[in-house]
Formats: sequence, structure tokens, C-alpha cells
Amino acid sequence: MLRADGATLRLTFEVSATLHAELQELKESIDGTRTVSQIRARSPRPTG
Repeated sequence: MLRADGATLRLTFEVSATLHAELQELKESIDGTRTVSQIRARSPRPTG
């Protein structure tokens, strides 16, 4: 954040040591869901 007088504010956050692994699992789940959705969109619809 930069104020009009040029001063800056620096924030530091602590995160879980497993955050990276959790985000990777989330990404893989989202990618899998997207793949299934794309396959369904390309598949012929059953009639009846």
C-alpha cells in the first residue's frame, strides 16, 4: 500500500506448513472436475 506521502506499509502473514500441498490437491480436484465437465459436454445426449 502506498500513501500519498510515499510511505509504505508491509504486511507479513503466517500460513500453514501444509498450505502448498493443500492448494495442489485443490487444483487437482478442480482440474479433474473440469475434465469430466468437458467430456460430458462432448458426449452425445441420450434420447428417450
